[in-house]
Amino acid sequence: MSGQLETTLSDGRSVKVRVIRHPRYRTVRLSIRADGTVQLSAPSRTRAALLSGFVRDNEPWLRQHLPAPAEVRCPAELELRGIAEHWQLSYGHGKRAVTETPAGRLLVPAQPGEPALRQLERWLAQRARTELGAQLAALSSETRLPYRRLSIRNQRSRWGSYSAAGDVSLNLKLLFLPPAMVRYVLVHELCHSLHLNHSAEFWNEVARHEPRLGELKATMRDAARYVPDWLLRPRQR
Repeated sequence: MSGQLETTLSDGRSVKVRVIRHPRYRTVRLSIRADGTVQLSAPSRTRAALLSGFVRDNEPWLRQHLPAPAEVRCPAELELRGIAEHWQLSYGHGKRAVTETPAGRLLVPAQPGEPALRQLERWLAQRARTELGAQLAALSSETRLPYRRLSIRNQRSRWGSYSAAGDVSLNLKLLFLPPAMVRYVLVHELCHSLHLNHSAEFWNEVARHEPRLGELKATMRDAARYVPDWLLRPRQR
């Protein structure tokens, strides 16, 4: 009988532990397999609370034997080209959320590390909802291409999407792209209100609202170069 539990180490890493129960086992044993999987073996009737406690008690052993976490480099500044904003960052300040100061500084509550990056990601999502949301609404009015509602995500490969229900999803990383590229993505998604495909008719509609279509379509292939590395790498949860 198997299962899984999860624990958070003092260095911020979230570790998933595979639990194997078997009537032939006589003791509780923690091990790390060759592929890096953490496994907990225990007798069949061992209570879940005891297993969780055993993992917590052996945290020093886990930290010693698991691969060291990758170095987390937090940014000293944010260049949000898409909305013409530049922010300097300070860490270990404020209360619960990232705070903006009139001097163009962001006060991040956590010290540099994964928690601070998660706080920055939440702040970026809020900024994207406000600023990109305003741009999308203005373009929708200008082009007369409708949408129902907007959501903001941190997708790894898609800059945006338009659903059959008329909902637009935008990637918060758009904040880092030049304004012309941001506008192209917004126009692209709004044109899906007429064509939920990438047919010739769709591209003709995009070209009607974006004269630089060919140029911008080509530059989007390398758009990730504008996004900072810390936001591109997989995030620990």
